[in-house]
Amino acid sequence: MKIARIRRYTVGMRTTIFLMLIFSFFVHVFVLVVPAFADVEAGNFELDPVVTYTVTYDGNGGTDGVVPTDSNVYTPGSSVIVLDNTDELVNTGYKFNGWNTSADGDSSGYVAGDTFFINADTTLYAQWVDAVAPVITLNGDLSMAIAFGQTFIDPEAVTDDGSPVIVTGSVKTSVAGIYYLYYNATDKAGNVAEQKERTVSVLPPYETTAGQVLGVNTTFTGSNSGSSSTGGGTEQSDSSNTPEVLGAATTVTGTSDDDSTAGKTDEKSTGGTNKDTVWSWLGLAWYWWLAILVIFMGVVWWIIAARKRNRDDSQNIYRL
Repeated sequence: MKIARIRRYTVGMRTTIFLMLIFSFFVHVFVLVVPAFADVEAGNFELDPVVTYTVTYDGNGGTDGVVPTDSNVYTPGSSVIVLDNTDELVNTGYKFNGWNTSADGDSSGYVAGDTFFINADTTLYAQWVDAVAPVITLNGDLSMAIAFGQTFIDPEAVTDDGSPVIVTGSVKTSVAGIYYLYYNATDKAGNVAEQKERTVSVLPPYETTAGQVLGVNTTFTGSNSGSSSTGGGTEQSDSSNTPEVLGAATTVTGTSDDDSTAGKTDEKSTGGTNKDTVWSWLGLAWYWWLAILVIFMGVVWWIIAARKRNRDDSQNIYRL
């Protein structure tokens, strides 16, 4: 009896579960599937679109040439290969320097062959850098002459684009000679300017030139008129022809109407030392003083030798 009841109960449970499954199937079919087909037939059913992205290249101010074209369509996360500037896109005064995702170059930069993963429509802007080298302009003269010992101040130089100028070389005013200063500049784009050069001559302390006494002298130009070489004339000075004063001594160069004084130069010392008077004391040139010194030393030697000879003769007489 108990076994028969259990069997009937089990059969009943299975039948009930089977009937519930069949009922659920028909409910889903009539509630979900049938209305869906009805919407499709009515045109109310829409499928989700497939998302794709593109890459566009922008000349960003290019004046000639053609930007590259990427005709590929990319799905999210796809790898993109950056194209090269093969169509000779140019910009006058600039040179091409790759691509960037922003026009001002503040975002991600790429060169041909680089790759990146795309997750949105992307525009790559051409990047341009200055291709024009700066031009150096020297302040002051290209060639300068300064007196021996005078302080030298470099007039310096400037560039047309504001790039800094680097100066190499030095001037040693305590040593006469010719010195060279070199001026160079490089802009932010790496363009190198043409080198400029300045020549600075440090003149010997007593060297003179026409219209100028270099070192410790000053030259003035005047004129004399008279009947003799020693007087009778008047000295005139024209301030408009007065050269630059570079020292303490003064040299006056004059001309005379008299043939005996034409072409001669008079010198007046005002406290400086002139090379023409260094060895000229009491009117004698240095070589005359050298000759006098040699003669004087010869006389002294002759006197000493004579005294020694007399002393030897006296000793010989005493012995006899």
